[in-house]
Amino acid sequence: METISVHIELSARPKTDGRHFILLRFSKGRKQKIRVTTGIQVLKKDFSTKAKHGSWVKSSDSQYSQKNRILTDILHKAESSKYLIERDGKVPTINNMIEQVKGDGRDTNFIHYYQKVVTNFKTIQHASMYRKYLVCFEKLKRYLKNRDVDFADIDEQFLKDYEVFHLKKGNAHNTIAKDLSVLKAVYNRGVKDKLISERNSPFYFYKIRYTKSYRDKLSMDEIKKIEELELPINTPIWHTRNMFLFSFYGAGIRWGDIVRMTWGDIKEGRLIYTMHKTLIMKSLKLFDPNLKILDYYKTEEKQADDFIFPVFDDKAKTDNNFEIQRKIGNGGAKANYLIKDIAKLAGIEKNISMHIARHSFANCALENHAGVHAIKGALGHSSLNITERYLKGFDSHAVDEVIEKVIRKTI
Repeated sequence: METISVHIELSARPKTDGRHFILLRFSKGRKQKIRVTTGIQVLKKDFSTKAKHGSWVKSSDSQYSQKNRILTDILHKAESSKYLIERDGKVPTINNMIEQVKGDGRDTNFIHYYQKVVTNFKTIQHASMYRKYLVCFEKLKRYLKNRDVDFADIDEQFLKDYEVFHLKKGNAHNTIAKDLSVLKAVYNRGVKDKLISERNSPFYFYKIRYTKSYRDKLSMDEIKKIEELELPINTPIWHTRNMFLFSFYGAGIRWGDIVRMTWGDIKEGRLIYTMHKTLIMKSLKLFDPNLKILDYYKTEEKQADDFIFPVFDDKAKTDNNFEIQRKIGNGGAKANYLIKDIAKLAGIEKNISMHIARHSFANCALENHAGVHAIKGALGHSSLNITERYLKGFDSHAVDEVIEKVIRKTI
């Protein structure tokens, strides 16, 4: 009875990038041979079929050690499959050995898995994550030109090539890093789902690099210029200016919190709301600038559950949280375009967004010596995490004092 042997070899034809797939060849006699891909790719010059066991990929390949380790595991699994099949009382064949090597039949196609992750965010109504992952997913598909790749194809060279692709497109380093971070998160989910071993992860070798970015902040004089602009009332640009100023004078309220605010959040001259991102309740005293803004919108018809600012034309009275988040994201994008126009009209040559109101408040507080150590250790100038720690660490009265100092500039 002829036995079945298993060997490692290289595919005959290279891919368009010049690399070949490394194959697992099952042989029975001289005629019956079936080859399956291991998913690992190398240049022909970096591979040797005559090398001793575990040294097929040469050291000229930057990932030779990792690839040889994976190939050793695959070959060992293939050779052990005969014993496992015989243990179950069956006769080993090339086909059932291949099935044994492939495992339980789970789909290890990376693109298929990525699509499932994106769809899952929509299913659980997490709009911001759905939008973030979908954008990165579409970029990856454009790079691959709709080609499928397996988890095993995501190696260090793949990541380097993908980074070069982004650079040629003129994308900023931090944009590239964000895309790669999402790709890494999807890959790690696959590891948890046992679609690939953690030891095979290319992210042990490939480091995602973020660069420090400078975010513009507005001075109090620039805030006043925006405040004094004459804009047509009840227009999108007018509402955007009001929300930006409301954020600034409210200690940098986030966009997602501003648009969710209802008249029921205003109690006895205070704004009491729960920050959506951190679920921390805040209580802020409303000073003249924000009271003036509220007067623009307050009417007798307004109910406690009505939104203060007209971002949602249908008041988002729906249980569909995904739809609410989607509208908040779309509204934020439009507001960011409009606030840039506002800055130009005010003669401010800075690249600002709605979130800059948050940084600007911290900057003005620091300039006026308002709780220097506490603000620096919490808000900072470059870290949103520090900002959140600051807001969490202050009680209501401390925040009230800081707001009043910024507004009145009477430290």
